[in-house]
Amino acid sequence: MAKYKYNKYSIAPIYGTTPTEQTKVLLNYDSYRKPLVYNAVYYPSYTITSSAGIQGYGAYKQCYPGDIPQVGMYVVATTTAYKVRSETIETNDLNGKLATFHYVDILSINMVGERKGSFIEEIVAEDGTYPNDGKLGSYWYVKGGLANTPPTISGQDSNLGDRNTDFTVTYSVNDTDAADNLTVKEKINGVTIKTLNNAPRNQEFTIEITEEMLYSYDLHATNTIEIEVNDGQGNVVYRRYTFKRTNTAPKISGADADLGEKIEGFDITFSATDQENDTMSAKVYLNDRLVKTYEVIEPNQEYIYSLSKLDFVQLNNTDVHKIRIEVQDHNNATAIRNYTFTRKLNRIMYAFQKETDIMATQILISPTWHIAAGAIAQVLVCNNAFDEIPTWENATEQVLLERHFNFINKEKTDEKWGIGVQIIINKGTATELSYLAGFGGAYK
Repeated sequence: MAKYKYNKYSIAPIYGTTPTEQTKVLLNYDSYRKPLVYNAVYYPSYTITSSAGIQGYGAYKQCYPGDIPQVGMYVVATTTAYKVRSETIETNDLNGKLATFHYVDILSINMVGERKGSFIEEIVAEDGTYPNDGKLGSYWYVKGGLANTPPTISGQDSNLGDRNTDFTVTYSVNDTDAADNLTVKEKINGVTIKTLNNAPRNQEFTIEITEEMLYSYDLHATNTIEIEVNDGQGNVVYRRYTFKRTNTAPKISGADADLGEKIEGFDITFSATDQENDTMSAKVYLNDRLVKTYEVIEPNQEYIYSLSKLDFVQLNNTDVHKIRIEVQDHNNATAIRNYTFTRKLNRIMYAFQKETDIMATQILISPTWHIAAGAIAQVLVCNNAFDEIPTWENATEQVLLERHFNFINKEKTDEKWGIGVQIIINKGTATELSYLAGFGGAYK
């Protein structure tokens, strides 16, 4: 049972404030006859309060033996006030001598109750040992606070806002009373999910709200995470966090990845799901340029984005390139999957074609190039460039000798004649860069 602090007081009376009155009374010898003659203090007026009773008021006068009593003045004694009258009577005093005594009017009040008096001491006792604010025996007690210090929880109560993915809450507990054993309960919406007995002080604990837990809560409803700490001495403290589950973004298959070096175009396969079964659409970006749009995608159905040869050959071989897939539901929640890669340049290729009036029989090619050691150069030419399948002839040797090449082919399937040129530099075993700046030439 918890222990509390109690303040202990003396008991003081409570007086009635409406006096009763007796007029023209001669006091008995054994009461106030003597004060009217010996050492009495006289006041011109009096006050009555519930706490102090009757008190003299105004400039008082001391009356010594032999003095004449102060007619119209009051002698006051807490519950009684004696007003001296002018009427007198002669009778024997306590010593048997003849003396003059004045009549008095008597005002008296009664004690009607008891109250808290002066503070005596502070007591520590179990709850209920003494009254909360009242009398027990010969003393008055007032209950104070707990004698034991309450535990503490880090942080502050707060609203965590909208949540649509898993998250964590961290906290620690402490108590300055070293002997107290702390019991911690973690609750969500009033349901205890974990209990820590004899929890260590100043150690970080984590509450994890998994996606599975989050998806079990109603959309846009307020949820409460509650941390309760009990020190076993009657002190219980709380920390509360609130949050709302909002619309969840779709989930895209796979994971963000670096695809490494690529030497040609390639495919990326993806699928998506949505927790709320919302309608989904998708967009694919290459280096932040939109290259593909899917107006509607079905859940768990696979889609393929192909990086075309044309798009691939336009990429440089120095930068890291990015493919970004965005899937959005009709509530505008968006999921993103990122891929990176670099283009590995294994060959340089240049292609050219030109229509001719008649069949070309010779061609001269003069490239402006640098062929690194270990690289392999190749020059292919044709004179029927517009055929569905041109007849390519290898002119590499003649080009390297800076001589013209004589075409062997004399046929075509297309209506037009035309020359075609392909200049190719394969990296081979080269460790240095090759380059092709262009070419010149002639034909007949």
